[in-house]
Amino acid sequence: GYVTPWAAPGMPGKVFGHLFSSHTPVRLRGLGPSTLPWLWRWWRACRLRTYQANRLHMQRLATYSRGRLHELTGALKGYDPGAYFCEVFAQKGGGLRPAQRIALRIDQLGLDALRARAKDAELELYNLGITFTVYSDKDAIDRILPFDIIPRLISPEDWRTIEAGVVQRVTAINLFLHDVYHDQKVLKDGIVPRDLVLGNANYRPEMQGLDLPFGTYVQINGTDLVRGGDGRFRVLEDNARTPSGVSYVVENRHLMMRAFADLMGGIGIKRVSDYGARLHAALCELAQ
Repeated sequence: GYVTPWAAPGMPGKVFGHLFSSHTPVRLRGLGPSTLPWLWRWWRACRLRTYQANRLHMQRLATYSRGRLHELTGALKGYDPGAYFCEVFAQKGGGLRPAQRIALRIDQLGLDALRARAKDAELELYNLGITFTVYSDKDAIDRILPFDIIPRLISPEDWRTIEAGVVQRVTAINLFLHDVYHDQKVLKDGIVPRDLVLGNANYRPEMQGLDLPFGTYVQINGTDLVRGGDGRFRVLEDNARTPSGVSYVVENRHLMMRAFADLMGGIGIKRVSDYGARLHAALCELAQ
C-alpha cells in the first residue's frame, strides 16, 4: 500500500538510519557513477514544497479512481454491500488497482452475460462430475461444486498476513503435539485439561516418546478461514488429520480462467496449479 512516499521531508535521514539496521527495508546495491545523480535528484525532491505538490497529485488520482467506480452503469449499477465486507470495493494497497479493473470489467459485461456464463460454468461442472458430498445430510447425495462468478480477491498484503498466520498456527500445532507425546508440560501446567487429551479417542499412547523428522506431526493442514465485516481474517478450525478440498481450489481457478479469461487479463495472479508438485516435494523432504 501507499504508506510513505520516498520523496518526503526527512526521508534521507530515515533511509540512512535503515542502512545500519538488521531489519532494514532498504538496501543499496551497485553504487556507481549512474547511481549518484539519481541520489542527488532524490535528495532535492525531498523538499517540503516538492512533497506537497506530489501529494496533491496523488490525492487527485485517488479521487479520480474512486469516481470511476461510482460511474458503474452495467451489471454492478446500484450495488451496495451494506454492512458486509466486499473484497472488490474494499481493497487497499496492492489490491486496489486490480480490484478496480475487475469491477469495471464485470460491470461492462452486463447482467445477462454474467448469468449466461454462470449457467455455462455450472453445466461444465456437472458434465465433468466435479461434486462434493454433504455428510451431515441423511441422504448424502453428491452436489455440484458451488462456483461464484465474482472472484474472491486477496491482495498481496492480505496474503502475507494469511501466510504468516497459517505458518504460526501449524508450528504451534506441531509443538503442542510434540509436547503431548513427550513431556506433557501443557497438561501438567493445566493449560489444557488432561482428560480432554488423554481421553480423546484419537490419542495414541504408542506414539509416546517417538521423535518424528523435523518434529512434524501434521504434514498437511487445512485451515478454514472466514472474513468478518471489518475485513479481518478469522480461523474457524484446523483440519489436521486428513484434510480434503484443495482440488476444488485448483479446479475453481481453472474454470474461472476458462469462463472469464477476459476478466483476468493483465492482472498478476498467483499460481495454484503447482500445488501437487509442491505437496510431493514437501512430503519427500519429510520422508528423508
